[in-house]
Amino acid sequence: DVKFPFNNYQLFVDAKTDADGVWTISGLTDGQYGCNIPPDPTSMLDTGGAPPYQQVTVAGANKTGVDFKYINLAVTGKTLTVTISGLNDADTDADDLDVFCSAGFSSYEFSAPVMKAVDVATSGNTTVTMKLQGGKTYECGIGPHMDFAMFATGTPPPPPTFDFMPPKPLQVVVPTGADPAGITFAL
Repeated sequence: DVKFPFNNYQLFVDAKTDADGVWTISGLTDGQYGCNIPPDPTSMLDTGGAPPYQQVTVAGANKTGVDFKYINLAVTGKTLTVTISGLNDADTDADDLDVFCSAGFSSYEFSAPVMKAVDVATSGNTTVTMKLQGGKTYECGIGPHMDFAMFATGTPPPPPTFDFMPPKPLQVVVPTGADPAGITFAL
């Protein structure tokens, strides 16, 4: 989904991308529009790219070439193994936290976070894997799960509730020819 806020962020219009990632919205008057791909750790799994917000100016003609430069890392990405220790949960069907990695401080083209929603294990450690672009340096962290579906309504989600202090992000250097060393967050 690509979101377009209108009227000072009071109205949003959706556009779906086709199989090639092309999206279209018609009937716009001349002006500036903020285009946004809302973050979502489910639908954006193993996807990396540029910042999810782009300013677009429409002036008397069609605007083409607005590219968020997202890349599907499921096949080409390198696998980072993330271990979370010190937190267990009795339920097995709810997302408890989000793991996220961004290369924004070192690569503008990969500043949109790669995210994964995680349901922590009922006992022992929780281990998840994420796909990252080789040859980049990422900052990776964890935090309470946020329901990103709320962004579709034009409002942010409510503050999350959680029973742990999110740890300091960890830096991950991803080699071009191999998987990076795994990281552990101790809660």
